[in-house]
Amino acid sequence: MGQSVHVSGVLSGTNEPAPPGWYRDPWRVAPYRWWDGASWTGNVSPPSTGLAPGVAFDHQAEFVGGMNVPSALGGRLDASYPLVALTIGEATLRMHPRWLAGAMFSDFEVPLHEITAAFLLRGTFMTSGLGFELSDGQLAYFWTLQNKGRVLAVLQQRSVLIDPVPRRAAGVLSGQLGWLSNWGRSTPSVAKLPGFSRPMKVLMPFFLVAGIAVMVSFASTGTPFGWFVVAVGTVGYAHLAISLWRNHSRKTQ
Repeated sequence: MGQSVHVSGVLSGTNEPAPPGWYRDPWRVAPYRWWDGASWTGNVSPPSTGLAPGVAFDHQAEFVGGMNVPSALGGRLDASYPLVALTIGEATLRMHPRWLAGAMFSDFEVPLHEITAAFLLRGTFMTSGLGFELSDGQLAYFWTLQNKGRVLAVLQQRSVLIDPVPRRAAGVLSGQLGWLSNWGRSTPSVAKLPGFSRPMKVLMPFFLVAGIAVMVSFASTGTPFGWFVVAVGTVGYAHLAISLWRNHSRKTQ
């Protein structure tokens, strides 16, 4: 098992394909992955937790990173590192916005039994992290450059299925722009989707009044740019009003 092998399956120092066997996992999901002589398989040894054998995780594990998740306001909510705390409890996974983001938006929370697979993300530096596939088909992403193996190890300890094949973060950009087309319509989810936080809801009337004052000020200039700002602001207000109405209607059903 200690024999070295490249990701391409060619033994180090030779031009011959590696024979079937256990080799170091090129994606580092687990210590070793089974090579069938032609390609990597999904068979892996248990992920390394970085802890001594027999040492268990606490009842709750927390990691710092970013997130890209479905939003109750429509589209997807994105927060970069280190604006999110990922907490894995005994029965739930929660992503909590921190600092200013936490003052504006509520948490993403999903029961662990509703996560059908957790997996590493492959692609660019900007999409480094982990993905979670939910039982309703929706995807949530946790951005991080560190502790990916430990997060997967905690989830596996909680009986969450780990997909050893890395995937791309699909639909991240289009999801962020989804509010432009769906007018606040969010897809029903097995997760608790983030929306405006309680402090944000309290301060919303003041922001609305201030926004209207700014629009009136630009309109009074009579310039094309001033009317452009008014048009953009009007669309934004319409989207916000429809989003709030949809959320209120959904809660009262």
